Amino acid sequence: MFGKRLRLIPAIGLLATSGGALAQGWQADLELGAELRHFNHESPQAEQKDWTGSVVFEGELTRDWLGGNLRATIKPFARADSADSERSHADLREAHLLYLNGSWELLAGVNKVFWGALESAHLVDIINQTDGVENIDGEDKLGQPMVRVAHYFPFGTAEAYVMSGFRDRTFPGQDGRLRTEIPVDTNNPEFQSKNGRETLEYALRFSGNVGSLDYGISYFNGNSRDPKLNFQPLVGQQGQVIGGTLVPFYEDIEQVSIDALWALGGWLLKAESFYRDDTEGGFSALGVGAEYTLVGVIGNIDIGLLGEYLYDGRDVQPVLTQRDVFAATRIVFNDQAGTEVLAGVIRDLDDKSYIGLVEASRRLSGRAEIALELRFLSGFDNDQNLDFVQKDDFGQLEVRWYF
Repeated sequence: MFGKRLRLIPAIGLLATSGGALAQGWQADLELGAELRHFNHESPQAEQKDWTGSVVFEGELTRDWLGGNLRATIKPFARADSADSERSHADLREAHLLYLNGSWELLAGVNKVFWGALESAHLVDIINQTDGVENIDGEDKLGQPMVRVAHYFPFGTAEAYVMSGFRDRTFPGQDGRLRTEIPVDTNNPEFQSKNGRETLEYALRFSGNVGSLDYGISYFNGNSRDPKLNFQPLVGQQGQVIGGTLVPFYEDIEQVSIDALWALGGWLLKAESFYRDDTEGGFSALGVGAEYTLVGVIGNIDIGLLGEYLYDGRDVQPVLTQRDVFAATRIVFNDQAGTEVLAGVIRDLDDKSYIGLVEASRRLSGRAEIALELRFLSGFDNDQNLDFVQKDDFGQLEVRWYF
């Protein structure tokens, strides 16, 4: 396994240093990063480490034809991690052709699509699968094969998606932190649909604006991106249970959703909601929030105050955002280095657990950036379904170079 990680490193370096060759006829932007993580508590699992390091490569290559009406985009991603073999992985975040013809747009290939408005959770964002080995916040997504057709009207945009080639969610491996106590068997997922990963999925969306109100109304039909984890026992020769794994089960779902963002003076009002039908019946989720920005509090410094409320109607599956409140402050220094800090907490109103976070970034030069991230996890020992994260609060330092 460690050999696999070592083989990724020279490949990443080769891609980062060969930008000029790759860019012949193409526009190329490449990133190379080094990340160091420290977990504040010793894990009860002996194979898990307190310190981990990794290197990451990301790129974007684009090329235009037909006077800019036809564009190819390729966004590769790769990470080599010192501790977790599952976190050492590669992906095509995007690899598609985009054709423009007047008010029509056609995209075919692998793409990333974002829907939503909230800061603390993205409830309605469902097209792409979460890359669960990257971070606990669900911000990182895997590329999804699709065909997308869009038409632009004066009053909004209508989109239709057809997808297949489902992407399984990634989970930390046996040696990785931020994982369940019982390991997840990512090699043998189960699907409600008989076609499994080849299930034909589709989605529809209309987005528009009325004055300073931006909104989106969406429909999705296909495999759930949020698998249920079913315990699969390992039985010994005497018939006793001697262990087991968690097997991801992907249900067929239908989901309708709405998201909205309303700028009102110094306020930014946000909302997301969906209704989903799955094997347990229907349930809904809701998130509402507001952000107020104080401009020029000290010199050029702007301070944003954020508050959100999250509700999820599921009662049979552990969910981090069932009845939570989020409070945070965003500090933008408006300096040449682009310094920004976000600090906040997500608090569960039922079991009093919380996730504290600090995210800060600053450019070191025109070609380098440094980012600090802190995650504090507490109170999850009150919920046996989520107590595996109780000892996994961590600090992370990352430096990225741009080519």
